[in-house]
Amino acid sequence: MTRQELRRTLALASEFKEGDLSVGGTADEQLRAEARQKLANLRLSEITKTVLVEDNLSELFARSANKSLLLELASLHVGSVKRMLLSSSGELWWHRYRDALSPELIAAVVKLMTNDELATITNTFFNPLPGETIQDPVTVGSPAHLGSSLQANNPRDNEEEILFTILEGLSYGCGDVLIGLTPANHDAETIVRLAGLLGAILEQLNLPTRFCLMTGISAQAEARARVKLDVAFQSLAGTSKALSAMTGLNANELLELATSFDGACFETGQGSELLNNAEEGVDMATLEARAFGFARCVRLQLEQRHQRPAWVVVTSLVGLNSQQAFRTEAQIRRASLESVATAKLHGLTAGLDVCTTFQSGITPAALRRLTAEIAEQAAPAFLNAIAGNADPLLGHLTTSFRQHPSLRKAQNKQITSAMFRRLKELGVINGNGQPAAHSLTTTKLYALFARSEGNANSEETLQAEGLKKLEQLKQQGFDLGYGHLPDFSAPKEVERKLEAVYQQTRHGMSARFD
Repeated sequence: MTRQELRRTLALASEFKEGDLSVGGTADEQLRAEARQKLANLRLSEITKTVLVEDNLSELFARSANKSLLLELASLHVGSVKRMLLSSSGELWWHRYRDALSPELIAAVVKLMTNDELATITNTFFNPLPGETIQDPVTVGSPAHLGSSLQANNPRDNEEEILFTILEGLSYGCGDVLIGLTPANHDAETIVRLAGLLGAILEQLNLPTRFCLMTGISAQAEARARVKLDVAFQSLAGTSKALSAMTGLNANELLELATSFDGACFETGQGSELLNNAEEGVDMATLEARAFGFARCVRLQLEQRHQRPAWVVVTSLVGLNSQQAFRTEAQIRRASLESVATAKLHGLTAGLDVCTTFQSGITPAALRRLTAEIAEQAAPAFLNAIAGNADPLLGHLTTSFRQHPSLRKAQNKQITSAMFRRLKELGVINGNGQPAAHSLTTTKLYALFARSEGNANSEETLQAEGLKKLEQLKQQGFDLGYGHLPDFSAPKEVERKLEAVYQQTRHGMSARFD
């Protein structure tokens, strides 16, 4: 099969999304069914010997492939791999061959699956990060775990506002996987200052989690000479052209830089290549599989270098590129299932950021409902978490701190054992095992942090100071200090404010189009 034929077959076999139309995708069910049948009958050797994109990312995959395992798989058909993965012995087979499955092969298998079949994969296959099994039975990515990546984004890079955002998130049990933020300014001084703040919060409160700054990896590497940085962060894409546009590095240079950190958090998203016109004729789901392929190369190299399991996680943003990539709830659901299944089949610990823009037409209430359904079906290791549903810096809708306790309860899952234990020691988790999320919890954490930083005032004085600061933040428009209703839903005042912003934005969009 030629490169063009394979690209066309993969695109036609894809579940319909607007972003694939430019590379040969289709809304025609008959054409899709024919392409899937053709894909199912392909031998694995036909896929692995076809270089889908001629770039150094493909060269990296070829170098890292397990040649002996590839020979064992060569005569299998793609349809046979799907049946094997869904069989009772699927886990055993996958554990043996997972690092030999190429990104393109994994993408092909995923395209053959229904939503229910993808949900079977996501709820069966797990890639937990290492932990003390006896003391900490629930680790990141284990079957009983549903955690969060706490995002403390701030439009002014204001340290006090970021601090209170993180403390409020902790009061809801958020941040057990990662605490991070996207700087509004990406200059060296800001990166050093904010990295110092995040490091101090984790150190002074003795939080068993990781932190990162969500800026370019080259800037992070340069900042290491002046401040402690934890895990690397980098957005990924499925072609060298797109990676170079994002980072200024080729795949080999990026691999070397990423593996110089003690762990990595990567971010992907179907449709990201569209923003750079770098899709190279390949469909979105296959491109994301190639991005996961790069993350796997980082994991394998870290494990080889340090002779121990590596801390590597991936987060797929689903919905942020919605106007170009996909526009309906059904497409967001499908993309979420595809992304988590694809990441897990790569042996990666996978999270989701189910998000939309205000312009998408998906209401905040609909997104909350959709997120709850996706969290159960896709079984991600974690979801993003912010103060309120609207990100104050990036301007999109996503999962709020308040949603996380309810999501965990609905699925009978919990945060990591280590974070649960520490938050209980801090008084954040009550006797019923639920987060004591209210302003007094946030201000108690503020007092503890301030005293650990050398503030000699009494705890009572510091808590009163914290309450005053929380009230000031509320007046500035931050969704902090409002608390929650008994079911952890937002107070009516908060809902009204968010709905008003949503309606104003929609009205503004309609007025411009008219």
